[in-house]
Amino acid sequence: MKIGRIIIIFLMVLPLQVLLTHLTGFEYAHFDLMLIFTLYLSTKLEMIPLIYTSFVIGLVKDMLSGAVVGLSGFSFPIVALLSALAFGRLQIKRFYSQFLLIFILSIINLLLNSFVALIFGIRIINLRFMEYIYTGLGNGILFTIILNLKKIIPRKLRRKGSRYAA
Repeated sequence: MKIGRIIIIFLMVLPLQVLLTHLTGFEYAHFDLMLIFTLYLSTKLEMIPLIYTSFVIGLVKDMLSGAVVGLSGFSFPIVALLSALAFGRLQIKRFYSQFLLIFILSIINLLLNSFVALIFGIRIINLRFMEYIYTGLGNGILFTIILNLKKIIPRKLRRKGSRYAA
């Protein structure tokens, strides 16, 4: 995946992340599009570019969300690395396996953020257990849909010459 394409997708995801943060019923349990984008990149990039890219995405997320700068910058590369290893080594292809993996990785991301904040004595808003679950479920569902769009779109709707054509 080329850097220009990554930047274009990132610039499309960024406003959606801000918009979805304000439209959901829970203030802190929502689709984390930045995390989903990072996990999507883990299926496309090599390890070293993935770590750098996920670190930058995490820092941008922290700066725009008003969170402590560095929490997502620390947790995104770890979660992206775990995702790349899982998708690469385990060859995860089925819907339920992808959903379960992203659900677990989303919860690991939230736990890493809470753990780092606890270590450094940073006071963050306490997330309830169910908000961890809702965020993980939302991320799992959305990621599985995005990753499998080619399988979901019916053949009749695919245009000839498009990337969705069989």
